[in-house]
Amino acid sequence: MGDAAVREQGRPVVVCGCGYSGRAIAEHWPGPVWGTTRSEERAADLESAGIRAVQAAFAAGEPLPTLPESVAGGAAVLTMGPDRSPDVRDPHAALAEALDWLIRQGITDVVYLSSTSVYGRSRGGEVTAATPVNPEDEMGLRRVEAETLVRDRLQGRSRLSTLRLPGIYGPGRTIRQRLEAGRYRLVEGGTMFSNRIFVDDIATAVLRLLDEDVRGGIWIACDDEPFQVRDMVRFACDHLGCPMPPEVPLSSVPERIRPFWQGNRRCNADRLKALGWAPRWPSYREGLPEAWRREDEEQPPAEGER
Repeated sequence: MGDAAVREQGRPVVVCGCGYSGRAIAEHWPGPVWGTTRSEERAADLESAGIRAVQAAFAAGEPLPTLPESVAGGAAVLTMGPDRSPDVRDPHAALAEALDWLIRQGITDVVYLSSTSVYGRSRGGEVTAATPVNPEDEMGLRRVEAETLVRDRLQGRSRLSTLRLPGIYGPGRTIRQRLEAGRYRLVEGGTMFSNRIFVDDIATAVLRLLDEDVRGGIWIACDDEPFQVRDMVRFACDHLGCPMPPEVPLSSVPERIRPFWQGNRRCNADRLKALGWAPRWPSYREGLPEAWRREDEEQPPAEGER
């Protein structure tokens, strides 16, 4: 039996928000996949990858499609975060409509992709899946609100796993372009601690959480090695042949992205690892070269370029 036939016979999944992480999850899923997108162009791209594209503009006042009956009893992955616009009236409107839509399709298992920003400024301390949330900025607060909305909407209707993630990276999403263009800045010397997760490792974590033996709950997925940002930047510069970027104070950074530099936390994924999951790329030292290798394969350098 070919791979396509095996995929058709597996459990169905709906990926709500089939963007960067969602696409990776869809491509790893062993059964039929539906992926939502607003864009007609993006829909064509998903179809070319064997993903059934569903054009759905949540919270836009437009009618939403009905999926085939075969989706009922299946799973869903929600990658949709809060609207980051500072003046938006309801940052969770699209998420709320997507949840109601999934409930109408008969979905029984959901993984919601959240963020470790819910822990606030950890001052170099460790956070686990059991650490109480403590948002200290608008971004973290909206994430906590989104988690609460998902939990309340799905109560009694679906098994829910909330997967909190640190910074996501992979092909096309590293600091390479900004370093090579001289646009990267090392805020406050890059002394704050952080973790990352390679996009494919998110996909394998989601697959594990949707196994029948997992009862839902709160989880963290991250790499194995918390690091000071300056060490990751130095590794990238050495690998790419770039000079270290200049250091700047936090006050010089636009307010909307300051929370990314203020988290200063070490993430611990031991609860998820106890289920048998482990990141294939345990640190940036393995993951960044892999991302760059794939970038170069997809877009080989022009003649005379490195």
